[in-house]
Amino acid sequence: MARFLGEFRLPAVSHSIFIAGAIGVEVARAEQFCPEVCSRSRLALEEAVSNVVHHAYKDDNSDFTLLAEARGPELVWRIRDHGIPFELASGEDQRHGLALMESLVDGVRLVSLGRSGKELEIIVSRRRTDPVSATDPEDHTEHELTIRPLEPGDEVEISRCLYRTYGYSYLGEELYDRHKYAEMRRTGHAIAVVAECRETGDIAGHSAILLDDPEASIGEVGMVFVDPNHRGTNAARAMAVELLGFAAERGMRGLFALCTASHPYAQKAAYAQGAVPTGILLACETSDVAYNLVDQEKPQRGSEVLGFQMISPGPSLPVHIPPRHRDVTVRILKSCGVPFVEAENSSPDARAQESDWNECIFESANSSVINFKRVGSDAGSILDRCLTNLWAARRDVAYLYLPLDQPATVSFSLVAEERGFFYAGVLPYWNDVHAIVFQYINHISLRKEGVYTSGDEASQLLDYVWECFESSKTYF
Repeated sequence: MARFLGEFRLPAVSHSIFIAGAIGVEVARAEQFCPEVCSRSRLALEEAVSNVVHHAYKDDNSDFTLLAEARGPELVWRIRDHGIPFELASGEDQRHGLALMESLVDGVRLVSLGRSGKELEIIVSRRRTDPVSATDPEDHTEHELTIRPLEPGDEVEISRCLYRTYGYSYLGEELYDRHKYAEMRRTGHAIAVVAECRETGDIAGHSAILLDDPEASIGEVGMVFVDPNHRGTNAARAMAVELLGFAAERGMRGLFALCTASHPYAQKAAYAQGAVPTGILLACETSDVAYNLVDQEKPQRGSEVLGFQMISPGPSLPVHIPPRHRDVTVRILKSCGVPFVEAENSSPDARAQESDWNECIFESANSSVINFKRVGSDAGSILDRCLTNLWAARRDVAYLYLPLDQPATVSFSLVAEERGFFYAGVLPYWNDVHAIVFQYINHISLRKEGVYTSGDEASQLLDYVWECFESSKTYF
């Protein structure tokens, strides 16, 4: 006999996807389902509600109803709406969504309610077992995984792995649209590998080198995720080794990574591979980024540790370091092993030059990156315009990259700090020169206790960056 658990009425808008997922976790927990089933319940509900929002209602902001009941060992969800009729497998996106839901739960069916609309039923069983989840994670070893280049046809399995790991909260939106991601790989802006489970053929992990320019001398190791059922298998490390080989073959100077500071595990993996911490980027991640089966709460925007790994050092590059940050910057550059020579800090006449710069807006992260290749006399007014736009758009964070090969960076860094920017770290070989990084936090609450680092170097760097952050508040 069914036992009613709750009824929830939600608006057919995008943020309801995450609300439904959170409801799914809490109800499953209250019914004492294990963490893995709670995660599956959340992910399946997010996919189901996404179908309702994007296909049933589209631009119509009507409501839909989410009902929960228990049937013996099963948790049953019913998503009821009065939107446009659709078949679960009528189009490519719907087929993709159906495949994801069926891989996560024990039953999915669409029921017509006649004049009362339709209902999507999802069944999650307490006794669910499959070749992955029924295996003790400690029994997995890296020998059970094959690391290989991403191949056409892997997209659906990659999406399943991503959803099992992050749900819809992952900031790399390209991975949710396999056509965009395919275009990134085709144009040379992404080089990807996957970890494949030899026993089941499932994709257990994914990692990629992301390039702003296909000919760039450094790239970001990003889009790294490992199925929660395969954590502890060294999958991330094995994929990193493969990508390092690709980078060395291309003659790249190095690789950098943004490792979450919501837990220390990604940092530990990066350091074991040879990376060193070069920066702390506060509030990089929106507060809804979820790390399934990682026992950490996320009450605030998450921060990230910038790590750099040298592959092939080039000639010594000149650096003009702002005196206030000289000691920490020199220490970072030396720890990376990058060749550099400190240049005399003069007062250059930059009035005859225009700045060479660009700004990238990341809507999903509610942040922006301001990148200067050349600092000119107009740099101050450019920064003021960027800040005005940030305030108007209510973006939370901005990051500023300045070239250390130019004397003008020294004086301009003071201008930036007067505007409320503060020191974040260093990124070697950015735009083929070493760069100093500043950041701006737009009146959001942060607690140092919510930033987790691994190792003494990262801990000391966090102390320094946090001190700069606290000092920046005096400008307001």
